[in-house]
Amino acid sequence: MRWKVVDVDRTVDISSQIVKITAELTLENGGASHATSVDIILKLSNHLIYFLFYSWPILNYAFSFRFVVYQGTVLFPSAYTVVKERTIVRTGTGKIISATALAPSKQESDRVIYGPYYNSPPFNTKIIKIHYENNGPFVVATTVERRIEISHWGNIAVEDYIELVHKGAQLKVFYCYFQCQGSFSRLDYQMDRRGRRQPTLQYFTTILPASAKDIYYRDEIGNISTSAVRVRADSVDVEIKPRSSSDLIKVQLKLYCSYF
Repeated sequence: MRWKVVDVDRTVDISSQIVKITAELTLENGGASHATSVDIILKLSNHLIYFLFYSWPILNYAFSFRFVVYQGTVLFPSAYTVVKERTIVRTGTGKIISATALAPSKQESDRVIYGPYYNSPPFNTKIIKIHYENNGPFVVATTVERRIEISHWGNIAVEDYIELVHKGAQLKVFYCYFQCQGSFSRLDYQMDRRGRRQPTLQYFTTILPASAKDIYYRDEIGNISTSAVRVRADSVDVEIKPRSSSDLIKVQLKLYCSYF
C-alpha cells in the first residue's frame, strides 16, 4: 500500500466567527497491495497550530468596523505526497487589508486563491496571514447549565442557563490619550444605520424540538419581550435578542415537551 494524493481542492471559509474548512481529495494507491484505509491528519503536531483566528486591533471604537487576522497553512495537511492542490480562502463581503502573497496566488474582493501547488512532500506547511474586515459577533458561551425534570405523566421540563461573552475587539473611548476600555452607548447603537452589519451580537437562534411548548426566556432585566418563537414543520425556533449593555449576557430558557 502506497498512497499519494493526486488532487486537493480546498476551501477555507472565514466569513464568520467559525472557520469552516472543506476539502475534496483524489487519492491513488500506487502500491502492490490492496488498501482498506487511509490516514487523514486533523492536527499536524503539538507545536504547530492548524490555524489562529484573532481580532486586530484588539481595541476599537464603538461601532467602527472590526478587523481580524486569520493565520493558517495554505497547504493541505497530509501524511502522503500531494501532487496538486489549490486553496480558496473566502473572507465574505468585508474589506481585505492584507494577505500573504505566496506565488501563485490571486486576491479578489471576497476571497484569496492560492495555487495550484505541485508535489508537496508529506507534512509540509506554508503559513499565510490574512487581515480583513469581519463584523460578525465572536460569541463564546462561558457558562452553560441545563436542568431536566422528567415527569411520570410523560412530560419533560428543560431549563437552560447560558452566559454569553462577545470575544471580538474590546471598546475604547474617544477622549483617552492612550488606549483604554470604553463603555457601550445605546444611543450610538440605535443611530447606527448598518443594520445586520453592525459588529455586535444582535440576536441568536435556539432550535428546539417540534414538541416544545410553554416556552419562556428571561435575562437579568426580566422577560425578553423583544424575542420571538417560530413554529416550523420539524422544530421550534426561538430568536432571542439580548437587551443587556454589558459584555456578559445572561439568558434563562425553559420549555416543556412530551416524550410519549
